[in-house]
Amino acid sequence: GDLPDRAAPAWTAVWAAYTTVFIPLSSSLYSTKALQFFLWLKQMKELEQEKDSLLAGLEAVERARDWYQQQIHSVTERQRHVGQSAHCTDFFSDSSQSRLNVLLPKLQEVNRCLGDLISCSGMPFSASPTSLAPAGPSNPPHAPPSLP
Repeated sequence: GDLPDRAAPAWTAVWAAYTTVFIPLSSSLYSTKALQFFLWLKQMKELEQEKDSLLAGLEAVERARDWYQQQIHSVTERQRHVGQSAHCTDFFSDSSQSRLNVLLPKLQEVNRCLGDLISCSGMPFSASPTSLAPAGPSNPPHAPPSLP
């Protein structure tokens, strides 16, 4: 562990992804090769944005999964309590009912949105023409177009 008399560093390490760009200086700015390179670079940027969004979504889903499990446990405990209690008036209290009125529509909306997201998972993330082109042996996504 950390020693109590030791000062914390003044900097923080940050992990980030970077893309190395090689600009084809031997081509004219208006050549077909320059256009191909620009479109490749644009596609790489879009793919990086898609990956970043997917990673952020995965993190949110993992936190949501923990929250859902805690809520399920809480509801199960309340069910057990109501089942053992002779007086069930606690369940119908104003605070319990208002919580249900706020929480239930939000849960239904989140579940619907997640279902919609999953159902369109076969579609590309962005609708730009460059991302619709499939990556194949002639144009792999990790290599820029070849230059003369």
